[in-house]
Amino acid sequence: MLTDMQRAEIAAAAHLGGLLMDKKNTGWEHRVNPGLLRMQDGKNCVLGQSMDGPRFEVFSSSAYNTKLRKLGITPYDQARYGFNLTADIACEHGAWEALADAWRHEIAVRVAPTTVVQGDLQETLVLVA
Repeated sequence: MLTDMQRAEIAAAAHLGGLLMDKKNTGWEHRVNPGLLRMQDGKNCVLGQSMDGPRFEVFSSSAYNTKLRKLGITPYDQARYGFNLTADIACEHGAWEALADAWRHEIAVRVAPTTVVQGDLQETLVLVA
C-alpha cells in the first residue's frame, strides 16, 4: 500500500513531467485520452498517446527512449518526471493507478476553463491549444 509520502512524490513527479511536456510537447494534454491512460502500458501512457512517432503496439524500448530523448531526458530521468515509477514504488499496490491519476490531474488542470475577474465582470474562458 502506498504511503502519503509516496503519493506526494508521484504527484510531484507528474507535475514536473507536465511542465516539461508543456515546454517540449505543446498541446500534449489534448492528445491524451485520460480514460485510456495506463502508465505501465507503452501504447497508452502519456508519451505513447501524445508524442509523434510510432504508437507502441508491442512495447519497444527504442521507440520509447526516442520519445524520452525528444523531451531531453534519459531513461534514468523518467521516474523523476513521472513517466515511470522507481522500482521500490512500482511494486506497491495501487502505484501505477496513482501515477495515472496524477497525470489525469495534470491534464484536467490544463484543459479546465479559466475564470477571469475584472472589476464587476467575470468571464469564463476556455483556452484552446
